[in-house]
Amino acid sequence: MATFAGGKFTGSHTTAIEPAVPLLKVLGKSDLVTKIALGFIKNKAKKAKGQAKYKIHEHKNGSSGIKLVVNGPGTVQEIHVYTNNRAAVEALIEETWTSKGKGEKKKRIKKKKR
Repeated sequence: MATFAGGKFTGSHTTAIEPAVPLLKVLGKSDLVTKIALGFIKNKAKKAKGQAKYKIHEHKNGSSGIKLVVNGPGTVQEIHVYTNNRAAVEALIEETWTSKGKGEKKKRIKKKKR
C-alpha cells in the first residue's frame, strides 16, 4: 500500500490499496483533476483471488466529480475525484487502468433519473 498526501490529495486518510496506485499517480498529475479524497480501506470477508476492478459512480449530490470504487484482492476503497470535465477524467481512468495491465474489468454506474 502506498500513501498520498499534499497537493491535490486532501483529507486525513492517505493510504491507497495497491490496484489504485497507478490511477492515483496519473490523476494526481492531471490538470483535469482539482482534488482527490481517499476513502477508508474496507476488508472483504472473503479473500478473493480474482482480478482487480473498478466502478465509476456519479456523486450523489450532483457535484462535479466522480466516486471511484476500486476492488483489490480482499480490499475495497472509495476514491472521490473532483473535476470540471467528468467525461475526460473517466476516459483517463479507463486508459490508465487498461495500460497498466489490470485488464478490462470495469463497470460504469449511471445515476438513476427520478
